[in-house]
Amino acid sequence: AAYEKAVVGDSDYAEAYYKMGFAHDELGRYAEAITAYEKVITIAPDGQLAALARHHIHRLRKGE
Repeated sequence: AAYEKAVVGDSDYAEAYYKMGFAHDELGRYAEAITAYEKVITIAPDGQLAALARHHIHRLRKGE
Protein backbone atom coordinates (compact mmCIF):
# COMPACT_ATOMS: atom_id res chain seq x y z
CA ALA A 1 0.00 0.00 0.00
CA ALA A 2 2.85 2.40 0.78
CA TYR A 3 4.39 1.82 -2.66
CA GLU A 4 1.07 2.49 -4.33
CA LYS A 5 0.86 5.82 -2.46
CA ALA A 6 4.39 6.67 -3.59
CA VAL A 7 3.60 6.16 -7.25
CA VAL A 8 0.42 8.23 -6.98
CA GLY A 9 2.58 11.16 -5.92
CA ASP A 10 5.21 10.55 -8.59
CA SER A 11 4.18 8.26 -11.43
CA ASP A 12 7.76 8.19 -12.73
CA TYR A 13 9.27 6.77 -9.54
CA ALA A 14 10.85 3.57 -10.88
CA GLU A 15 12.10 2.34 -7.51
CA ALA A 16 8.60 2.43 -6.02
CA TYR A 17 7.24 0.45 -8.98
CA TYR A 18 10.05 -2.07 -8.60
CA LYS A 19 9.32 -2.54 -4.90
CA MET A 20 5.60 -2.74 -5.59
CA GLY A 21 6.30 -5.46 -8.16
CA PHE A 22 8.44 -7.34 -5.66
CA ALA A 23 5.70 -7.11 -3.01
CA HIS A 24 3.07 -8.39 -5.44
CA ASP A 25 5.43 -11.19 -6.44
CA GLU A 26 5.93 -12.24 -2.81
CA LEU A 27 2.15 -12.25 -2.27
CA GLY A 28 1.55 -14.44 -5.31
CA ARG A 29 -0.06 -11.65 -7.32
CA TYR A 30 1.96 -12.39 -10.41
CA ALA A 31 -0.04 -10.41 -12.98
CA GLU A 32 0.18 -7.30 -10.82
CA ALA A 33 3.90 -7.91 -10.29
CA ILE A 34 4.53 -8.13 -14.02
CA THR A 35 2.57 -4.91 -14.60
CA ALA A 36 4.64 -3.07 -12.00
CA TYR A 37 7.90 -4.47 -13.36
CA GLU A 38 6.92 -3.42 -16.90
CA LYS A 39 6.35 0.13 -15.63
CA VAL A 40 9.92 0.14 -14.25
CA ILE A 41 11.21 -0.73 -17.72
CA THR A 42 9.09 2.01 -19.29
CA ILE A 43 10.32 4.66 -16.84
CA ALA A 44 14.02 3.77 -16.77
CA PRO A 45 14.75 1.27 -19.55
CA ASP A 46 18.53 1.42 -19.24
CA GLY A 47 18.84 1.33 -15.46
CA GLN A 48 19.79 -1.51 -13.18
CA LEU A 49 16.23 -1.73 -11.85
CA ALA A 50 15.02 -2.34 -15.40
CA ALA A 51 17.49 -5.20 -15.76
CA LEU A 52 16.22 -6.71 -12.52
CA ALA A 53 12.62 -6.15 -13.57
CA ARG A 54 13.26 -7.96 -16.86
CA HIS A 55 14.72 -10.88 -14.93
CA HIS A 56 11.65 -11.09 -12.68
CA ILE A 57 9.24 -10.82 -15.61
CA HIS A 58 11.06 -13.63 -17.41
CA ARG A 59 10.98 -15.79 -14.28
CA LEU A 60 7.29 -15.13 -13.66
CA ARG A 61 6.31 -15.84 -17.24
CA LYS A 62 8.20 -19.14 -17.12
CA GLY A 63 6.32 -20.05 -13.95
CA GLU A 64 9.38 -20.56 -11.79
